[in-house]
Amino acid sequence: MKFLVSLILISIIFSCARIDDQTKPSKQDYPDQEMKNFKMDTLDGQNKKWILRAKYASKYFGQQLIKAKDVNIEFYNKKGEHYATLTSDEGLINENTNDMQAIGNVVVTTTKKEILKTPILTWSNRKAKIHSNDRIWLKKGNTITTGIGFETDPDLKDVIIFKDFRSTTTESINEKEL
Repeated sequence: MKFLVSLILISIIFSCARIDDQTKPSKQDYPDQEMKNFKMDTLDGQNKKWILRAKYASKYFGQQLIKAKDVNIEFYNKKGEHYATLTSDEGLINENTNDMQAIGNVVVTTTKKEILKTPILTWSNRKAKIHSNDRIWLKKGNTITTGIGFETDPDLKDVIIFKDFRSTTTESINEKEL
């Protein structure tokens, strides 16, 4: 009887050990570096292209990836003039390409007071374009445009909406109603 109880206890201990090994996070799940008040500048020659700031960032060297929280990106033109700001809950930055993905409550605001909102947005550094396959809301002057999927430059000058394009013009737009 004692042998049977001992055998059961040993099998329970070893089975728990196997569960722990299977659920143990891999080294890739942990960042190699963590930073508060993170700042990243990107230059085009001598000129600022964009500046990213985040309250928190974690760097994953094996993946060449930076994960950021509470993101703010300022975009600059070739003359070094600020022309647009992007904010989001989170961001992913590919260190090899400087491509970015903004995730959660993404808002792009230009210096002309134009506003674009979407849940997820991707920045292609090579193309200098932002795009998304999700629903968008765009305010330019007194015109509201909605749709699904788009591509544009960060100053929202040339916007292409892929489907379900709708546009409304009003004399007075109250953003809280939207």
